[in-house]
Parts: sequence; structure tokens; C-alpha cells
Amino acid sequence: MRPFAVLGIIPPLLLGFLLAPSHDIQSFILSFVGTTAILFGTHLHNAISDYVRGIDKGETAKAYTSASAILPRGLATLSEVKAATILCYAIGTLIFIYLSVICTPLCLIPLAIGLFCGISYNEFGKYKGLGELDLGLAFGLGCVLAGYVPAAKSISLSPVLVSFIPGSLWDAFYVIDQYQDINFDKRLGIRNLAITLSGYNFPISRYVEFIFFIVLISHLFFILINLLPPSTFTALFAAPLMFLSILTCEAGDYRRGAVYLILTFGLYVMILDLALLWEVIM
Repeated sequence: MRPFAVLGIIPPLLLGFLLAPSHDIQSFILSFVGTTAILFGTHLHNAISDYVRGIDKGETAKAYTSASAILPRGLATLSEVKAATILCYAIGTLIFIYLSVICTPLCLIPLAIGLFCGISYNEFGKYKGLGELDLGLAFGLGCVLAGYVPAAKSISLSPVLVSFIPGSLWDAFYVIDQYQDINFDKRLGIRNLAITLSGYNFPISRYVEFIFFIVLISHLFFILINLLPPSTFTALFAAPLMFLSILTCEAGDYRRGAVYLILTFGLYVMILDLALLWEVIM
């Protein structure tokens, strides 16, 4: 289930929660549990889809996000993992349905985004070059709205636009993450942006630079139109980690570059969250 990935949904969930005009801690906790259940279901679903397609054979260039070896080693049956997948998706769905009853029916929107991204990623997105879109929506718009809607009991333009920041940073990490497996993935017919960029001999570090530049410009724009307070630009303190990611990718150390980039994602969004929390307290 890759429980460490829960750390990836906390910053954008908090971002949505802190953008809301009101703050209901109970609904946020429920939303977090529901989102976590869908995340676990997506990872279990991923293990199934890779195994059924013959992709998951225990071979990978990565150690930290490699597919589970449970199915290839026969430590669990396919039916058991399918049952666990359905259970996790069902738990997440029931929690958001409950939130839609006690808060607002709009809580079904982040549920729909999460389920759509998780299922579509595993059924065709990962294999048809749409993985970046699925994960960008999930860790951006899906998570931010999951934090915002139950607390605000409404929806507005601000969380929709601001979700571009975590979604873009997560996508940049995903591309480097997948770049480590391009030799395996090419043989298996998988399509993604990492493979496309490598085919054009486009330096992955340039792509990371471009994404970070777009994030900074977008962040400044959100401040100028009063969607975010100026204090949130202190998130720029995460820039050294981004530069380390760029430098290590240029040196060909994509594993370390991916680690630096996921830390950039977490630190950038968490500093943004802390700035919003300060605004709320003051």
C-alpha cells in the first residue's frame, strides 16, 4: 500500500483546509482518512494492473516506489489483493458520502476526482501517456478540494487555481521517478513523459527548471489577484532543494534527484500552509 505516500497527501489537504473560510477539524480528519483509503486502494490497484499485464516481475531501477513483490512471489493471491483494493475504495467512498450528508453534497466532487484518477491511472493512464495528468489532478485538485470543501461547505475558484502548485510539483517528481525506469518501461510498451523526453534527448533537469519557474510565476499571480497572501511566498525557501534536484539530475543521479524533488514538494507546500495558518491565527 506504500503507506509512506500518505505524507504526500497531507500538504495539499492542509492547503485546501487553510484556504477555507471556516475550519471544521472533524470533517478534515474524516476527509484525510477517506483520501488515505483511496490512496491505498490506488496502490493496491496498481499492483494488480502491473501484475496482470506482466509488467510487475520484481524488476525495477527504483527501491522506494517499486511495485509490491507480493504478487510475483506468490505471497498473496490475486483475489486477495483485489478484495483489499475494493475494500479501500469502498471505505473512502463511504466516508465521502457521509461527509456529503453532514457537510455538503459537494464533497462528492473530490471523491469523484480521486476515484477517477486512481482507476483511470491503473486501467489505462499509466500505459497511454496520461499518468502525469491523473497524478497531477489527484495530488493537486483532488487533495486540495478534499481539504477545502468539507470545511467550507462550498466550493470557490481559489482552491481550484491554487491546486496547480502542488499538482505541478508532484508531476515534476513523477517524471523523474519514472525516468529511472525508462529502460524497463520502453520494453514493456509503457508511455509517459519521461520516455518521451528521453527519446528527444531532452535533459530532464531542464524540464524540472521549467516546472519550478511556472510554479513561481503562478504563485506570484495568485498573490497579485489576492488568492494567496504575500507571506506565502516564503515557500521560496524550498528553492535550494529544487536546485539540488536539478544539479543531481544533470549529473545523472536521478534517484537522488527524485528524492530532492519530493522533498521540495513537501517543503514548498508546507511552508505555504504555515504562512496561511499564521494568517488565520492573526
